[in-house]
Amino acid sequence: AMCVFPAHMARILVVDDDHAIRSALQRAFALRGHRTLLAEDGQEALERLRAPGDPVHLILTDMRMPRLDGPGLIEIVAREWPTIPILGMSGFLHAEDHAR
Repeated sequence: AMCVFPAHMARILVVDDDHAIRSALQRAFALRGHRTLLAEDGQEALERLRAPGDPVHLILTDMRMPRLDGPGLIEIVAREWPTIPILGMSGFLHAEDHAR
């Protein structure tokens, strides 16, 4: 079955170990009428995906995280949930990058 991404009220799983990035993405999607699930790393993302509840329509994941990183998560999602689109994010600037 193909995943059909709804124009309104999509459920988006945001996976990032940076709280500020998770919060910013949650606010941005909420303004457009979407609902987000949040996870700090790939391991927590898998727990959210395996929990009973409404389906996830899209996954946005950071690539560098503790426990289970983005590439590891993408590999598992492609195998277990092949119809869910997944986007890898990287390159966000952090305050310590500006200090250099």
